[in-house]
Amino acid sequence: MIDSDTYFNLQQFYAKQMQSLDGGDADAFAASFTTDGVFVHYPHDEVHGRDAIQAATRKGVERTRSLGIVRRHWFGMLEVTAGPDHTICTRYSAITSAVNASGEVRLEPTCMVEDVLVVNPDGGYLNHSRTVRRDDLKVAQ
Repeated sequence: MIDSDTYFNLQQFYAKQMQSLDGGDADAFAASFTTDGVFVHYPHDEVHGRDAIQAATRKGVERTRSLGIVRRHWFGMLEVTAGPDHTICTRYSAITSAVNASGEVRLEPTCMVEDVLVVNPDGGYLNHSRTVRRDDLKVAQ
């Protein structure tokens, strides 16, 4: 069982991580992953390693900004369990909104996200792996 302090600290980790992404800071977002981290976003390819995650994130931020869109991520319904080898496994729902310069808001497909986190030797957490599964693709199956 995970204690309430750990649960709170994980909420803070995710808030900082996603605010980095939403703010366009690809470096800070990538730094929240281990050097050998893996990011899988179905139906897209897997991205392996912090440097590749940083490059992919930077490309995504540039594409979004070139379209004049601001994205915001919201994570909720966080489930936390102890994993093997002192890892922490999380599972949560994700909602992403996109707003354009006219103020029009669009919700993107909802997702279920599963992470494996490790404790950062300097304190806090690092993502070792993230798997994002879009709900609209599950419905289509």
